[in-house]
Amino acid sequence: YEEHLAAEDERRKLETWALEERLEEARIQRDTEARAYTARLTELEAARLAQKSSAEEDLERVVARFGAEISDLENRITELEEALEETQSLKDELERELAELRTRTESGELSRSSAGSPAEERETAGEPEGRLKELDAARILAEERIQDLEARLRHAQQESRQNAEELEKALESLKRLSEPEHRLRDGITLFNT
Repeated sequence: YEEHLAAEDERRKLETWALEERLEEARIQRDTEARAYTARLTELEAARLAQKSSAEEDLERVVARFGAEISDLENRITELEEALEETQSLKDELERELAELRTRTESGELSRSSAGSPAEERETAGEPEGRLKELDAARILAEERIQDLEARLRHAQQESRQNAEELEKALESLKRLSEPEHRLRDGITLFNT
């Protein structure tokens, strides 16, 4: 019985020793894995921070670009509005001149004013042919002036239309860039990238 107890005691000591060895190996493995996981977590955190700062820089660049585009579009809109106002005033002026010339031509005022001084009128009054040639020349000049004014008016109207179209496009671009949904969508796309 004593031998049996001694053998049992010896077996338990061996098992205890083996368990202590296994426990020590498990501790070493645990420490190694903890160091590896800590190193990996540090790497992942550094990569996440780098990616976050990169995404923030990209977002700042996009915001700055949108700000610059909006500023450029607002400046362009201001220029186009000024050009449109200038063209409109020129158009109004040309229309007034044209109407005035037509009225003067129809009423014969232009031919009377182009005839000259009263002495010249008396001189040409005796000469109906000279007076007729003079009136004809004045009429031709008035017609040429009317045609010139009409051409300038058409040009001003065309330029006004072009400026209005360009203004409309610039306003549409500004509206599209200013929409919060559009900016948010672009920011999300940039963030995902």
